[in-house]
Amino acid sequence: MATATHVKIGIINDSINMLDHFVALDTGIYRDEGLDVELVIQRTRPSLASLLSGEVLVNSSTHVVMEALLLDRAPYKIVLITRRNPPHYVVARPEIKSAADLKGKTLCGAGPGSTNFYMMLDWLKKNGLNPGLDVRVISYDESQESFFDGAIPEWIKPAVKLTADAMMVVPPEWEWMTQQAGYNTLVELSEEYPDRMIHGLAAPEETLRKKPELIRAAVRAHVRAARTIREDPETTIACVMKRWHFNRRVAEGVWKNMRHRFISEIDPSLLKAEIEYFRDHLKRRFPDRRIDAPDPANIVDPSFI
Repeated sequence: MATATHVKIGIINDSINMLDHFVALDTGIYRDEGLDVELVIQRTRPSLASLLSGEVLVNSSTHVVMEALLLDRAPYKIVLITRRNPPHYVVARPEIKSAADLKGKTLCGAGPGSTNFYMMLDWLKKNGLNPGLDVRVISYDESQESFFDGAIPEWIKPAVKLTADAMMVVPPEWEWMTQQAGYNTLVELSEEYPDRMIHGLAAPEETLRKKPELIRAAVRAHVRAARTIREDPETTIACVMKRWHFNRRVAEGVWKNMRHRFISEIDPSLLKAEIEYFRDHLKRRFPDRRIDAPDPANIVDPSFI
């Protein structure tokens, strides 16, 4: 068997929303395709320097890529769309039962630049709340103490370094917080703002020219991983249990909630709403800059699928 080629792939974090990467890694799909993959965190525009240089083969932090495309006109192409509407929930302490109850409270979520951050702000405004005035909005990096009272399962502890009245979470933290700890779900952001959160594998045009076979291998691996998640519950559940140390009940719940979020498409129209959403928010953040929305067809390269 030929030796696998070592490559780096950029991801946002090690959450369940990156499950296709972990299934491809942990079940040997990447290696079957000739790739020895190292996953690296890339969730800011400066972190994309290693993608632009070719040190990182592809990146799936699409919100960062979108910012680079719109603000810097960076030479990236999306070669596979891998996730559509991954769930992001705003949950709150038991006494907070609606958005209105957040007035004077603290809401914790991702920082500026992420799609779920924009969604969270829009949701607050939609409910008559002024972010920063009516509701204190902080990022995960600004929080220090535990969000929870009482006993916390070992598997959830790394995700709960928070001091807030409400927070944005993804599965399976959402399941535990609502089903076991009594917290209330106020909104699922991807349902409130559908198709504003689409993830895909992106790479610079130069990497596509220089390393086409490696790009094709990464695309093939993610097509297989998406199919595994959708159609093979036993393999997916076993992967979830082993990587995150969840019991089977939790892992089964994750699979049922997430299985249809993972896709393998290259239809540029799927990106239209997300591009326009980013453009509108970036115009508000950078009012003095001209920010045009590219035609989705011009940032997609379908030749690798």
